[in-house]
Amino acid sequence: MMKFDWLGTRACWFLMIILVLASCHDTPSLALDTSIFDFDLPEQAYLSDQLLITWQTDEGGEIDLRYHNSLENRSPLIARLNAKDEQYDWRIPVVNQSFLTITATRTETGEQIARQSIELLTDFSFIDLDGTSVFEAGNPSEIRWRTNLDIPITLLLNQQGSSDLAVIADSVQAELGSVIWPVTLSPGKYGIVVQATNEDFPLALS
Repeated sequence: MMKFDWLGTRACWFLMIILVLASCHDTPSLALDTSIFDFDLPEQAYLSDQLLITWQTDEGGEIDLRYHNSLENRSPLIARLNAKDEQYDWRIPVVNQSFLTITATRTETGEQIARQSIELLTDFSFIDLDGTSVFEAGNPSEIRWRTNLDIPITLLLNQQGSSDLAVIADSVQAELGSVIWPVTLSPGKYGIVVQATNEDFPLALS
């Protein structure tokens, strides 16, 4: 005589009912963001230089371009514009960091859609000034340099073995390329430190 498994049969029917009910409802689809936004930036750039920020995208609407200031831990706005513009000409600020990260976010939601970092360089070099240069006290000397900077700079004098800095020239426009210094110092070895005026970090050292 055959034995009928009522418990197993009921379980199978119950499972079939659940599957039928589930198939009667629409299965929610996943909303995938397939938009494209790619920066096309150089690997390196100079402080205070013009940087043409370009990108390729199928994105529409407004975007915010920002750069990250790591020292102050904030991301100032570069520009708010339409994503389809695909370029923006921007002057790099003088910041105390080796790399600059630029991001693009959707203005409406604040969602970040792209980021890229570039290495920051300083275009500043002294002319005819090296470790063998000799200055005579009381004899005015011309300190010359070449640079792409067009900001006020301060030249400071540092004696070897000392942490003290003496001002040679304050708030000189960098694009002038030279300054006359009425040498007033005692014998010793010195270095020249260049800073952006009102900024407490060196742009160049002699």
